[in-house]
Amino acid sequence: MAAKKNAKTDNHEGKFLIRLPKNKYQNEDVAVSVNGRTTLIKRGVAVWVSPAVKEVLDNNEKMEAKVFERMEAAEKEYEDSLERYKT
Repeated sequence: MAAKKNAKTDNHEGKFLIRLPKNKYQNEDVAVSVNGRTTLIKRGVAVWVSPAVKEVLDNNEKMEAKVFERMEAAEKEYEDSLERYKT
């Protein structure tokens, strides 16, 4: 008799195994919505996600990096402007 496959756990074809880090600053689960379908991802646990969900998470990571870069540049610009007005 052939082994019965569980469609929910065994069918990972075309999916990605990810794990979102959990720390004291990032400990909330993450909800990702794509085309009206929401996936709740628990931090600190390895989960299989669709390519669309992985793309959303990757894009979010890139956007956060850009925000951080711009914040650093703005802080440096502000500090430089203060240096100009010191007597």
